[in-house]
Amino acid sequence: MEMQMEDNALNTEQQVRDVALLMMRICGDIHEALRKASSERQHEGSALPYALLTEEYALRSRANILIIEAGRLIRKDLKQPQQAILDTLQASQVCIESADSIEKLAELINSLVLFSNSLMSKDGNVVSYLLAHLQQSAQLNGQFDIA
Repeated sequence: MEMQMEDNALNTEQQVRDVALLMMRICGDIHEALRKASSERQHEGSALPYALLTEEYALRSRANILIIEAGRLIRKDLKQPQQAILDTLQASQVCIESADSIEKLAELINSLVLFSNSLMSKDGNVVSYLLAHLQQSAQLNGQFDIA
């Protein structure tokens, strides 16, 4: 049976906002993880947690753009279901909360930023590719099997 258009990701303003609001919650988790990382002895004097803070701000900015311009950013060309994006973002959120190294955290943050940028692309293939990349990044901790 063919998927109905309503099931496709980012097909309505509300779907765009739902993704953006989840990204905003993830930003809060990233901020907390970076705060903890910057206070650990092993990262004392390291610029990496502060560099990643800049990436968190970039993600927060993209999420705000998605919220404000949801109507303009509706997609009709995506084949993925909305739930696949939400599940991937939620898996990423759990991985951020449980990341045991700054390197894993950096990989997830960078993947999230790239994916958020793709949502403004006019090419659905870019979105699909970076969603798959984010799914792989969320599997770094070995906790998830996202299909």
